[in-house]
Amino acid sequence: MRVSEVARRAGIAPSAVRFYEEVGVLPRVPRSDNGYRDYDDVDLARLRLVVSLRRLGLGRSMPVDSPGCAWNEASSTPISRRSSARSAPQSAASG
Repeated sequence: MRVSEVARRAGIAPSAVRFYEEVGVLPRVPRSDNGYRDYDDVDLARLRLVVSLRRLGLGRSMPVDSPGCAWNEASSTPISRRSSARSAPQSAASG
């Protein structure tokens, strides 16, 4: 699907889709013979996730090649790398 359709389905402007691709929030998509971007359902799912995160106030999402985030191509879901260090549960003080 073209940029206008993927933008309509995600609820944003086509220029926003191009911007997210330009800054690396979305991966570059293949282009058709006539030069149009050719988005698929995986790209739409990624874009919807980015839009949802922005609407939640999380700011600009990390680029897909960022060390903090990777896309699992097999399932098309983001995998967030979490630190193995977790704070120990605090015991409740009674009194």
